[in-house]
Amino acid sequence: MDVGILLFFVSSVLAGCSVAAFVWTMRGDEFDHADRQALAPLAGEDER
Repeated sequence: MDVGILLFFVSSVLAGCSVAAFVWTMRGDEFDHADRQALAPLAGEDER
């Protein structure tokens, strides 16, 4: 039974860290330019 409690604690810490990393990444301005960069490969096609 002690292993189950330890596993629950470790998995809770890992889940909390992943949620915190996700929130930190979204609050930083890292994905603001993703829509513009997604269209960049299409910009040169009309010149052909």
